[in-house]
Amino acid sequence: MKRTGMSSVFRKYLLSYVIILMIPVAAGMISYRVSLDVARNGSMETSRMLLDQTRRILDQRMAEVEGFTRQLAIHQDLNRLMGERVAADAGSTYLLWKTSRDIARFAQTNDFLEDFFVYLRNYDAILSAGAVYYRPSHYYELYHYANMPYERWIAEILEQSHQRTVIPLQPFVGARKEMSVISFVQSLPLNSFNHPPGTAVVIIDQKKISRLLENISREYGGWAYVVDRDGRTLAASGIGEEDIGKLTQNSGRTDGPDARYLRDGTLLMTVRSSYNGWTYAAGVPQRAIMEEANVIKKMTWTVTAVTVAAGLALCLLLAYRHTAPILRLISIFRDHSALPPERPVNDYDFLHGNIAKLISSNRSLQEELKHQLPMLRDAFTKRLLRGEFNARGELEAAAAQSGIPLPGRCGYVGLLHLNGYAGMDSTDIFDELHAARVLLRQRMETGAAGGAAGGVPGNGLLATDIDTDKIAFVLLMADEPDERTEREVERWLAGIVGFAAEYRIASAAAMGGAFRTLADVARSFGEARQTLEHAAWAGGAGIWWYRRLAQQTDSYYYPVDAELRLMNAVKAGEAKEAQRLAAELMERNLAERDLSVEMSQQLVAELKGTLFKLLAQEAFRNAEEAEELRRRIVRIQLSDGLDTVRIQLFDAIESCCELVTNRRLQRDSRTIADIRRFLEERYADADLTLYRIAEHVGRPEKYISQLFKERTGENLSDCLERIRLDKAAELLLQSDLTIEEIAFSVGYNSAHSFRRAFKRLRGLSPSAYRSASE
Repeated sequence: MKRTGMSSVFRKYLLSYVIILMIPVAAGMISYRVSLDVARNGSMETSRMLLDQTRRILDQRMAEVEGFTRQLAIHQDLNRLMGERVAADAGSTYLLWKTSRDIARFAQTNDFLEDFFVYLRNYDAILSAGAVYYRPSHYYELYHYANMPYERWIAEILEQSHQRTVIPLQPFVGARKEMSVISFVQSLPLNSFNHPPGTAVVIIDQKKISRLLENISREYGGWAYVVDRDGRTLAASGIGEEDIGKLTQNSGRTDGPDARYLRDGTLLMTVRSSYNGWTYAAGVPQRAIMEEANVIKKMTWTVTAVTVAAGLALCLLLAYRHTAPILRLISIFRDHSALPPERPVNDYDFLHGNIAKLISSNRSLQEELKHQLPMLRDAFTKRLLRGEFNARGELEAAAAQSGIPLPGRCGYVGLLHLNGYAGMDSTDIFDELHAARVLLRQRMETGAAGGAAGGVPGNGLLATDIDTDKIAFVLLMADEPDERTEREVERWLAGIVGFAAEYRIASAAAMGGAFRTLADVARSFGEARQTLEHAAWAGGAGIWWYRRLAQQTDSYYYPVDAELRLMNAVKAGEAKEAQRLAAELMERNLAERDLSVEMSQQLVAELKGTLFKLLAQEAFRNAEEAEELRRRIVRIQLSDGLDTVRIQLFDAIESCCELVTNRRLQRDSRTIADIRRFLEERYADADLTLYRIAEHVGRPEKYISQLFKERTGENLSDCLERIRLDKAAELLLQSDLTIEEIAFSVGYNSAHSFRRAFKRLRGLSPSAYRSASE
């Protein structure tokens, strides 16, 4: 490039940066106000995050406590004890002891439970973790609320009905130590109202809640507390109960996050739990806010002063750095331009012309792609119906490439059959069928003309020709189909069939079962084909639904396409998808069909056989894990129970997917190593391209480019350039070759491009690098 052109571009950039340099001077005047706002917002956001995190944790822990009482409510032995009629000095002592031992295990995995007990009204006894108190007074002597007499404890806690009752903070004596606790009380059974047979009481140490609040007080030296929906204190950190009472009286009730400043400048944050109505509050002192604001203010003024002092030098540097890409772009266009080198061309006009050509070429490609879109959409629809997508990412990528929006993951698959053309193969018949298919597909995609029937139900429609006399279509819906949706689909189909009848075309519509994920489209398509076969046998006309056909209960359901989809999911390493397909097969056979024991055993044998087929393939050969997996599959027996068989099958499928993933990682590692070796050997070849690298490793160009980037974090081109420049640096230090000779020896076509690349990566020109080492 000419020096005049470079200086012109450089001057324009330099002038722009000098103007921008004036902005920090004006920005410094308002930096303090901005810093204060930033500090306030940061403090508010941080405290809100900590407060909301505390709320989520406590909601989860209280939900676990509630879940614990629900476990007690469904405990068989405990329900049996509550239902017994106990005479004086009678009852099952052994069952009391056994139940006490059983329920003790429930709380062992939850350190949030300080203590708990269950009161049985008919026995007038209390069961705790591993102990039985045959009189409530015996329990009260060891564990009781310090300010609650025995009679009040009996009347308010044990004999009243409770539904998720939370007793606020109370002093409590237990295990010869004093503490502050809150209590969760639930009557048993759960639907008890008057005189419940049992009462479960969970004791929660206030310190375990306060530990969560200490994070807030430690962060800013502030305070935090939790109150229930009636304003009673549940836990606090850094604040007294009297102050909490004043704050709760003056605060409004809100269901969302709230922030306000108190008279002393303290920032008060409150969050209300939608789970139990508790209010969480945190206070950030004003000094903490102002301290951070002052730091930001000082830093802002310092940065402003440094920026102004070094502004000119920075402008020069930025102007140079940002003009360099433009100059390189102009150089690239000049190297590939058809203009003669001696012809003077303005740099910007030159760029404008070449970029305009690129845009024009791009538009031509886009127009060509638009012509190809119908074929791409048709191919995508056929692949979707055949179940050829093994992963969700692959499916979404193919849909995006075909320009197909996927507004929903649920819906129906159907087949529209043009009756009366079987056995006819003349040219006129084919032309007539083609015209009929085009006419009906237009009708399906645009809805009914003149308002005779509704438009396409759901959120989208995909349609394709299957045979000369069949049209397959997929109705996509955002919500799961229900009876109302089915009626809408039937009305829409009736309009299509009626429209065909107006043109004297007899037709039948067959609908498969609803699918709830796009991976089940192939299954629904298979059901639609079965339904169409049944329709042809039964009469042919009308609308037919798969679910309305009589279910065959004398044999199991395991079609070939279902087995292929299961095997493809495993071979793709998609463990969740493969387990979902297996679960669907189990559900279709064991829940919807009344299979005999022999048929159930045969189904399990077929599923095991599918896994054995997978293990016999090349990807699993010569692997010790595969041999162990074979032995595990052999041990799967229906006699162990359906739940056990399901778990064992899922585990085996997951293990197969792990083997596939490990093999793929090993194969990718070998490919990366092979690429690195090839680059080390052939870096001096100036014609070394991505195509030649892909040809060497036997993989597609796009695949190796993406794989190398994902596994190494470096682009292939950057890696090749780094190797070339490392070799060039060695030659600069260890040889007397000229810059031009070194450039050609490491694979560059010109010394100019070599110098530019070397300085970009090393920070010095090749000659300066050589001189610095002497």
